Formats: sequence, C-alpha cells, structure tokens
Amino acid sequence: MKGTLNVLEACRLADVKKIIFPSSYEVYGKGEIPYREESRVNPPSMYSIAKLAGELMCNLYQELYGVNYTILRLPNVYGFGQPDARLIPNAIIKALAGDNIEISGNNKRDFLYMEDLLHAFYLAINNNLCDNRIINIGSGKGIGILEVVKVIANLLKSNIKIVVNPQVKRIGESEEMIQDISLAKEILGWVPQYSLEQGLKKTITYYKNKVLN
Repeated sequence: MKGTLNVLEACRLADVKKIIFPSSYEVYGKGEIPYREESRVNPPSMYSIAKLAGELMCNLYQELYGVNYTILRLPNVYGFGQPDARLIPNAIIKALAGDNIEISGNNKRDFLYMEDLLHAFYLAINNNLCDNRIINIGSGKGIGILEVVKVIANLLKSNIKIVVNPQVKRIGESEEMIQDISLAKEILGWVPQYSLEQGLKKTITYYKNKVLN
C-alpha cells in the first residue's frame, strides 16, 4: 500500500495525467460468478485487501488532485519471468526435469497470457472512456488447475505423474473465480488473443531456453 501511495504522490508532483492501477479479481472474494465490476467486493486475504486499498487511494487522488486512473482487475496472469514456485512455471520446470508435479486441489481460475494483459494496458492508457473506471480483464473462462497442468504435460509430451494433494482453503476464498469481460470489450475494444494452449506454448519455449541454458 505504501508503494502505491508513493507512486500516486509522484504522479501528483509530476503532473501525470493518468495512472493504470493493476488490481486483482481476488477483491471480489466469494460471490456470484462471473465477477462483474458492480459486484460486491469482499477481499479474503491481506493481498486482496491491499489491492482494494490501492483502488481507493486512486479514487482519492483523482478527487483531491485530478490524477485520473483506470483500475484493471486482473485474473491469474502467466508468462515470462514469473517466480519459479508459481503454478505454471513450476509445472513446466518439473515436467522438463521428468519430476512428478504436486498441486493443491483443483479450483477453477481465470488464466490470462501476459501479452494479452500488456495489450489491455496499452489500450487503457490511450482511451479516455475508461478514465476513473474499474474494468475486469481476463479470459472470461474458468479452467481447473489440474486441467492446466495436464495441458502442460501434453504439450511437453511428458508422462509425469500429477499428484493432487488435499487443498488448504483460505477463509473466504472462492473455489471458482471467473471474470466477466464485457466492459473491456465494449470500452477498450479488447479481447484476449491467446488461448490457454497458445499462451502455454510460448511460455514453455521461454522456460525450455531458461532450463537448458
């Protein structure tokens, strides 16, 4: 939260006209699926509470100092440069090594490839219609964690074993998290260009080079 405040203050001092704030669909918590921008927020973790606080700070700086913003509520983004312990890079690295992959439960999540996210950021920066608004960004589809790992194994033609461990649930966490992206289509003219398989292929190529080198 302090980092967000520092950025907003720097924007005020430098007379920056607009900031794009990357929030999270976790701020919705348990609620009706798919999540819509007008849905009630009920953040279930310190991470999602911090994201919601960042949204409120953006709104405050707009009201006090005229710093415009667009809040993009993001799903599970994947691609290059994620920490190796995250689901997708961890599964790819283990599959490349021939190790078994362990996952916790099979919750459904909305996965978005990073290049689609970057395109959404670009469009939001250059579109005044989304000023001072919240917009959901995502694939619009829910995919089980087990299915994601199976796709990775199939793309790598790997016969590794996928072990599903008992799931440790966080209080308030939803078993299914999916974004409604109608507003992004309407205002930004944005739709994701990469399917899960297409995005994973590019991500696998990156990690192949990283592991082999």
